[in-house]
Amino acid sequence: MIPLCVYYISCQANKEFPPDFLFGAASSAFQYEGAWNEDGKGASIWDVFNHDCGHIDDNTTADVACDSYHLYPEDIAILKDLGLKAYRQVSISLT
Repeated sequence: MIPLCVYYISCQANKEFPPDFLFGAASSAFQYEGAWNEDGKGASIWDVFNHDCGHIDDNTTADVACDSYHLYPEDIAILKDLGLKAYRQVSISLT
């Protein structure tokens, strides 16, 4: 597997990407996912931190966030419309 930086350098010279190159997107669970307490997911470090009153000035949380947990079919449809071929959601819990 050739590192992405090598692809970037060679593609910048040619202004094209290899035929097997995958354009994609990624998201981070806390800012994007929501649904912190559903289906046995477990709380992330940020969920615990935000639910402990006094850490955030207005006591907001990301309990709903962008709600990708429930809206993922629509998110995937948008990614397909954009022509992206890869998606990764990172979710790390304490449990």
